[in-house]
Amino acid sequence: MKALKMECTTHIDNPLAYGYRMAHHLIVDHHREKNKYPESLEYEPESNDLSLENLLEYEQRLRIYQQVLTQMPALRRDVFIRRRLHGESRQQISKSLGLSEEAVKKHISRAMDMLKEAISGFITS
Repeated sequence: MKALKMECTTHIDNPLAYGYRMAHHLIVDHHREKNKYPESLEYEPESNDLSLENLLEYEQRLRIYQQVLTQMPALRRDVFIRRRLHGESRQQISKSLGLSEEAVKKHISRAMDMLKEAISGFITS
């Protein structure tokens, strides 16, 4: 298009040489423009942030955990939260709730089983 427009306004002595020179400049311009706004990066930046898929999976698991916790018997939920979320020892929990350490251990174990079962159902579906 440039060559056709140029021919209308000025006389070109050597059209073939002019065409080659113009093609060369167009290729150089194209590469400059391409390098200015690359379509993809040669080295993708690394990020420790969660990907969108991982974030979605995390939120789904969190909802499942919340649902399972609300379905647990109140005492089991209380024991589990004290142990897993607040970091209380089994001995502390047993003293404060008037339970044996073995009962506390069973509540924690059964709560974990409920959570594992719910998550395994989530993964297979």
